[in-house]
Amino acid sequence: KEGDSEQEQSTTHQYVATVTDFSPQVCGGFHIETAVASFVLKGEDKYAFVTTANEPLLEKSQPDNAAAKLVVFAGIFDGHDGALASEYCSQGLLHHVLAETQHCASKLTRSVKGDTNVQVLKQGHVNGFTWAQTRFGSGSNPPTFKDVKSGPSAVRNSRSFFQRLCGGSPRGLRGGTTATTVSLYTKKTEDEASANPLLCAIVACTGDSRCITDDGDNGPCSFREVTRDHRPSDEHELRRLKKYVSEGTAFVERDEYDALRLYPGGLAVSRTIGDLQLSHAAVPEPDVFSVALRLDNGCTYRFVIGSDGVWDTFDTDVVGSLAARVKILEDGTEKVTSAKEAARAIIDDCIKKGGYQDDVTVLVMDVKLVEGEIKEKVT
Repeated sequence: KEGDSEQEQSTTHQYVATVTDFSPQVCGGFHIETAVASFVLKGEDKYAFVTTANEPLLEKSQPDNAAAKLVVFAGIFDGHDGALASEYCSQGLLHHVLAETQHCASKLTRSVKGDTNVQVLKQGHVNGFTWAQTRFGSGSNPPTFKDVKSGPSAVRNSRSFFQRLCGGSPRGLRGGTTATTVSLYTKKTEDEASANPLLCAIVACTGDSRCITDDGDNGPCSFREVTRDHRPSDEHELRRLKKYVSEGTAFVERDEYDALRLYPGGLAVSRTIGDLQLSHAAVPEPDVFSVALRLDNGCTYRFVIGSDGVWDTFDTDVVGSLAARVKILEDGTEKVTSAKEAARAIIDDCIKKGGYQDDVTVLVMDVKLVEGEIKEKVT
């Protein structure tokens, strides 16, 4: 969902990229600035940006007494063999995550406290990605907020084989997608004296659409990788794939460009949502990470998610230098760049370096406390 946004075109040589600058939003006591830049070649890259400010149903679909409330959901989905899977995730993965997180939370007793909330959020993402695979593979349409209000069973509901046979829908029969999301949650605190809102970022990744963050340092050398790429060349993934190779249900070989691919299917990624007709080794289960945001010192956290069109062109250090929130000019002065300027710098340099051979999408999001929200701790 785009909400209030402005679009402009950025032209590099004969290639044109689109930059979408979303209006600054206040969500749960936090100030969010987001921009998405994209170069479209095949039309398989999709993205999602949903907040409690641009979509009231996001807040209404969550219990009032929830220990943690989702206020921002942002993600990039890089499809392959068509855009069916990436479109499905851009429209429906949020609802899967909401439903599964609420389902996990309902199993906890009131006596359970502490970091269990974070574990619930993580497990909700794992389950949400997995159920997205199941429902997409059945040929069903993406779930809605109405389904979320009806409960997990409505979100998980998939068309039967007989319904798919009669309906003749091709949806879910081919194609897959990466999925990398950043979900921002406000968390309740038992300490009423500490009135500052608590914010937690849950980053989930299936595939190779990488996410990096500067952890609030804002400098050109401060970015780190939050996720790791799920490719057959990754040593962790190779170990995971050994089981399937030994069973004879999958194998890994180099293609004509000397890149490792997963077969059957010849996939460049080793985890996807979709691709049900291909290797069972390409699982939808994401790696999930939590980033505790400490914002009461006035700092701003910057997150960058990019499809592989970004990372096949530049490494993390180069993207970090392009995306840095604070840059040192030639005269020694500092310049603070907006999310829009960072997104545009990344997409323009990608095209200049030959990144126009694939879809390229980058999402830049800044998070900080709303001025005046910081409150003194009562002693």
